[in-house]
Amino acid sequence: MFGDLMGNMQQKQEELQNKLKQTIINYKEEGYSIELNALKEIKNIDFPEELVNLERKEELIDMLLVHLNRAMAKADEKANSESSNLLNDMLPGGIGGLFGS
Repeated sequence: MFGDLMGNMQQKQEELQNKLKQTIINYKEEGYSIELNALKEIKNIDFPEELVNLERKEELIDMLLVHLNRAMAKADEKANSESSNLLNDMLPGGIGGLFGS
């Protein structure tokens, strides 16, 4: 019984990882656009063209870091939500609701 449960849990975890890899987050704020998946793999970055200037390199780096971290926080939120949904689906009736979603 526990072997089946653990095998099912491993399968569900693999399914979750595949889902997170395919779940795309499009972060857009202040002219910055970052596309990443819920595993925090960055797919594309765009930023205001006026920052493409070597004299403003430090500002560009600082702002990219700010927006990359915000985008990754959104990816974390999505991953946590999907993980919570998986846990709720696996637990017997009523118990899963204890973990929220």
